[in-house]
Amino acid sequence: MLINNRTPAVLSTGRTADSRGADCILAVASITLRLGQAHVTTEQSQHIERSDQPAEGSVSRPANLCDFKPGTEVALLGTMEAFEGSPKAREVSFMIHRGDVELLNKTLRVTGARVWEHTLTGVRPSAPAGPPSLRLGWEHAWGGTNPTQPASPPLRANPIGCGWSTKLDDLIGSPAPSIEIPERPTEPAGFGPLRASWEPRLSRHGTYDERWARERAPYKPADFDPRANCFAPDDQFLPDPLRGCERICVLGMHAQPWVVRVPRYAPLFRAIVRGTPTRFPAHLDTVLLDADARTMQLSWRAVIPVPGKAALIERLDVLGSAPRSVLSGRAVARDEVTTTPAASAMKHL
Repeated sequence: MLINNRTPAVLSTGRTADSRGADCILAVASITLRLGQAHVTTEQSQHIERSDQPAEGSVSRPANLCDFKPGTEVALLGTMEAFEGSPKAREVSFMIHRGDVELLNKTLRVTGARVWEHTLTGVRPSAPAGPPSLRLGWEHAWGGTNPTQPASPPLRANPIGCGWSTKLDDLIGSPAPSIEIPERPTEPAGFGPLRASWEPRLSRHGTYDERWARERAPYKPADFDPRANCFAPDDQFLPDPLRGCERICVLGMHAQPWVVRVPRYAPLFRAIVRGTPTRFPAHLDTVLLDADARTMQLSWRAVIPVPGKAALIERLDVLGSAPRSVLSGRAVARDEVTTTPAASAMKHL
């Protein structure tokens, strides 16, 4: 099969099977935009990960070669910036708007280093040692293992956290989370990717039992949930896919707000089978933002049924071009970092 990629996207292909076990070809197109204040460029060296990277700890380059993702998931990477006058604890807000409609509004509290201590009102985190200056990884959140029972299984929702227990007395003297949900401090909290072996992704892979082995193996279980392919936290999943021109805003991570627009762009997947062209639908299903590198990775995918023999698919076309407004720097996707206060930046959303 010939592959004709006429887009600035990196393209990766592979063999897969649909829910009925029918043989298919998977095509994933991904573009990484580097968002400068004066211009936007595409990253030619970026590639599509087949497994989570790095192999341990928080994921910065999640696996993205899968057959289907419903809606659009949006994940955020970044490091808390310590600046002159920065407080020892501050909130980071991650928001998406489509015009006047709010699609996502998530806020986490991030602090300097703390430990659990006994107080007159119970076991609570100590005062932060200083302003937060840490990468927003799951290592700094509720989770991991119980420090009094190191041989016990880690928390499935965040196996690499700084510690957890059903009894706060067990945690006295151990590190307290530096990243937390303000209303629910004893729950895992983060903006970044989850591994496939963590909950809730793990349970969504379905039931691998004797019936599966007898009737469906090696294909996915009948109760497989495609949300298992989504690495973003559940509250960063949008059932209605992003269409382009939505505005994404990150407040509180750095000294100034970071605001970007999603480009109105989508590649067209087309297969030539026995001389007949057939289009296959695709939607923007993945947005991965890195506030430190000022990059936005966008992904689309298509699943193409194999008609008996793969050789009958003569060519796979991926058509489209980078929007002029992206390459010219006039923000269909642009960096809108502003020197105005956060409250003023919000007014423009």
